Amino acid sequence: MQPAEKIPHSRTRYLIVTVLLAALAVRVLAAMVEPMIQLDETVYAHMAESLNRGLGPMEITGITSVNFMPAYPFFIAALATVLGNYILAGYCVSITFGVLVVLLTFVLARDLAGERVGLMAAALMAAEPLFLDFSARLYSESTYMFFLLAAVIFGRYMLQRGRLACAALGGGALGIAYLLNPVALFYLMLFFVLATAVALCRQRWVRVIRAMAVFIALFLVFAVPYLVFLHENLDRWAYTGKNPALMYNAEQGIRSGSPEWDRVMLRITDDGQELFINTFEEYPDPVSRLVHHPVSGLRVFFQQMKIFYFDKLPLVFPLWLLPFLGVGLFGAALDRQRAAGIGYLLLMMTPGLLLFNVDSVPRYFLPYVPFAIVMVAIGWARTADWAAETLERVRGVDAAARWGGRLQVLVGVVVIVPLLLFSLTMIASRYYPLVYKEAGLWINQEYGRDRSIMSREYAATYYADGHVTSVPYAGYDATYEFAKLKGVELLVIGEDDIRERLPMLKDLLGDAENHPGWRHVRTFEGGEEGMVHVFELVRDRGPG
Repeated sequence: MQPAEKIPHSRTRYLIVTVLLAALAVRVLAAMVEPMIQLDETVYAHMAESLNRGLGPMEITGITSVNFMPAYPFFIAALATVLGNYILAGYCVSITFGVLVVLLTFVLARDLAGERVGLMAAALMAAEPLFLDFSARLYSESTYMFFLLAAVIFGRYMLQRGRLACAALGGGALGIAYLLNPVALFYLMLFFVLATAVALCRQRWVRVIRAMAVFIALFLVFAVPYLVFLHENLDRWAYTGKNPALMYNAEQGIRSGSPEWDRVMLRITDDGQELFINTFEEYPDPVSRLVHHPVSGLRVFFQQMKIFYFDKLPLVFPLWLLPFLGVGLFGAALDRQRAAGIGYLLLMMTPGLLLFNVDSVPRYFLPYVPFAIVMVAIGWARTADWAAETLERVRGVDAAARWGGRLQVLVGVVVIVPLLLFSLTMIASRYYPLVYKEAGLWINQEYGRDRSIMSREYAATYYADGHVTSVPYAGYDATYEFAKLKGVELLVIGEDDIRERLPMLKDLLGDAENHPGWRHVRTFEGGEEGMVHVFELVRDRGPG
């Protein structure tokens, strides 16, 4: 099979700029149609605001955050000082790094398989549905993916050439990536193993040791201050402060967001002081669990792998790309140099195996998509070459010359257009609980900022500029006493939430005498979420 002609450099520059502009345009469009932020987006925005107020990285719950990594809010806070708007700054950060991820995917694929494959990989990454979605919202995934890809690219240069500049750039990028996602720490170990293997095979001990020392030093420049921060807040040394609730879910077979999750994780502890989800202190990380409890660790691993394969994979990676992935992956075995590149990509995906020890969340797998996309691009190129060669054999050289270009375009359309359509469908079908935004804005106007609000929907609290306590899975009286303990002033709750998930609070939907302790102050008409009610807590509710 003869490969297609090499693309001239001038045309490559033109094409990659076109792809990047298209990636930018579609992400800006996706952000423009989003009428509000919600869920973790509100946490990141609130942390950025707290940083600029000099309060440190405080969550929307009103406590210093160790669960959410600090780098992404820092980027938002820095840009917000210029733009004056935290939500706009968050969109700009996510979109910018999302487009840069497309560029780095091109660089990685070009280094491994040539400029043509690089352009294909960039086009695929620009249109990949889940990545497009999360790189146009206030989530840290696109920022983490940029720094991780930069570390992977410069780390490869370091291993190949032993250059200290590449080691410094790779180590620094990985250090910033660690401040976005603690899984980056395992890449430090992976590069150490790879450097040792290179030194053994090529007998370049001095050069490799020197480069790896620079790599580790630059990583530590960024990582050590955060490790000290964690020690001060956790009173122990740890590489992450993330709530291990997702690991507990995986071990117990609980699916996040399910009614069972509500019953287990949002119940009030026996002493009445806290929600169960906030009581995890020391809990084994994925590696520790596999080492110290191999049987249960492997059981969880294979159970979560099964859930991912049947339920989550189509959300992370479009299934119609799997044939191209297979062609790119297994076809590379015929080319020794390309096989080495595929091997490097597969090694870079191995830290993702740790995710099979937590409750699978599709966006957690996004950082490994670019590596798979490069393999898809290789398969796409081989398929297009095979189609061109088949046309030449069937119809002759003249027909191939006349129709070959159109055939290449047709294959590209078959690959890219479904991705774009699926991406646009995903964006158009997003759900926005706008009624909670309306309630939050009203609370801010009527009560002022910094109010303590109990709600399941963080958006209400964010737009009220307050801090939140989750509604517990508990009876009416226990919920009231817990709210008093936490200093709650207002309750924002939807009728659908009460009927479907919190039936023990049904008295809130009755007359005033049926819900002592809570004074109804406002009702907002909603859409899919139904009506949302705002209650004011009465601290002395009297008897009954």
